[in-house]
Amino acid sequence: VEGHIGKDGEFYVIDFSRVFPPEFVLDRARRQDYYNRQIFYRLLRPEFTRTYYKPLSSDALSSFSNSKEDNLEVKEATVHLFDTIIPQLVTFISQIKARDFSCEAFGELVHRKGVNIRHLGIIRSQMGSNHVDMRKMLLTEILARVLKNHLNSLLRKEMEQICIPSRDPYIRVIVAFLNYVMKNERYPATCKIIKSELLEQFPSALDEDEQHEKWNVFDGIYSYLCLFKRLFSIVGITVSQNARDEITAG
Repeated sequence: VEGHIGKDGEFYVIDFSRVFPPEFVLDRARRQDYYNRQIFYRLLRPEFTRTYYKPLSSDALSSFSNSKEDNLEVKEATVHLFDTIIPQLVTFISQIKARDFSCEAFGELVHRKGVNIRHLGIIRSQMGSNHVDMRKMLLTEILARVLKNHLNSLLRKEMEQICIPSRDPYIRVIVAFLNYVMKNERYPATCKIIKSELLEQFPSALDEDEQHEKWNVFDGIYSYLCLFKRLFSIVGITVSQNARDEITAG
């Protein structure tokens, strides 16, 4: 963090990207790759660090600090997150009826409890199989975020190719992608890619049966209406009322 006094006499603080401590990787196989890059963006939530019983160093696990104590404290905090906070969150969610809950509320709830969205797969894996609707709601939220990342990738590729100041090419990419989502059974190869991306971004999200190559991930969502509402919200897509009516009717 840097502090500056501006020419206007006001005080300015910048470079907040690493204010919060990194999350320790408990999976030994992924640890070296994590230390190389991910400690700079896989951080513990502010809601978690505020309620944790001791302060944690944002320089832990990095070359900015040689303190073994800082590293150990971050590891202990991460274990507390996985062994205590996430199970408590799972118990809390399990007590909610899906019909009384909205897909939009998942992100806010998970963050409020101090858990990162990237752990939705772990949350779903700990949700009992008897909570069918809530597992579907969780998968809907997970899939919406995977689709967002996939769509953003398509838009970046389109931008690299056309290099012109026009919205039309991007609108065509979005429409084509949404049509694929609605008719995913016609595109098994792309559906397989989406499923692979889901497992990469949200490990543990699917159980053994769901990981089978013949299982279509879109069959496990709560509803297409819920999926599209979340996708539109997190991507920032605005659709006409007629389009919304057609999605609802479908």
